[in-house]
Amino acid sequence: MLATPAPSGPRTRARAIDVDDVERRTPNADDGEHIEERDDVEPGDRDERDDAGVEERFLVRFMTDRDPTLLRDFTNLRVITPERRDWRRGYHAATRRHTAHGHLRVPLESIDYDTQTGTSYPLGQWIGDQRRAREAGSITPHRVELLERLGMVWNTDDTAFEDGLAISRAYFAVYGHLAAPKPAAINGYPVGQFLANCRRPLETRKNPERWRERWQRLAEIDPDWNPTGRPDPAQRWSLDWQRMLAAVRLHTEAGGHVDDLVPGHTGL
Repeated sequence: MLATPAPSGPRTRARAIDVDDVERRTPNADDGEHIEERDDVEPGDRDERDDAGVEERFLVRFMTDRDPTLLRDFTNLRVITPERRDWRRGYHAATRRHTAHGHLRVPLESIDYDTQTGTSYPLGQWIGDQRRAREAGSITPHRVELLERLGMVWNTDDTAFEDGLAISRAYFAVYGHLAAPKPAAINGYPVGQFLANCRRPLETRKNPERWRERWQRLAEIDPDWNPTGRPDPAQRWSLDWQRMLAAVRLHTEAGGHVDDLVPGHTGL
């Protein structure tokens, strides 16, 4: 519609739509221009002429400079592959979230508030719906592509583990072990609780094989990250003993001697 000139024949009524205004239109607008309700109509399902034989065509008015990303999404969602209105509202809410925070990891109760329109949208619930749709195979590849451009997190469990793994590396770099006590935290992240959760036995997991792989990744950071869970009971020891062993190792690696560790000596 944007690239094709108006055909000869019946006169054409051009309706100018500003990019900024299009999302604020509603099916019950007072001006009678029901723009939004046309989104659910597939080509060929509805006559494009009104009762007076006037063909309606949509034009986009660019009166000021526009964000190229906004124009791309506008064209994709409304011209190339039109999306239904409710999905578009969720996508635009997700875009605002990504712009503000750089990710789409939102809790289920998260609500997006659009300051321009003064409306809110249940973004957390919408994100959850998209994950379930992808798992069921009922979401289109085009929608998957749009969401992945925003860094969509399809598996929150994997993402949470990756976050914890990254913090565990930082903890090991400082303390030389992963035998962290439960209250331990780095930058507000509860790394001690994360590691305690990871030490749960494999037989209690819904997916033991996945967790076996995760254990291996933790062992690549610290082979003794789980001394209480060794298969051989004779080779098990406590986390407290492991922390003390790491403190002795750091002391000697820094140039100290074991003989220096007399009663009253303290370390990390």
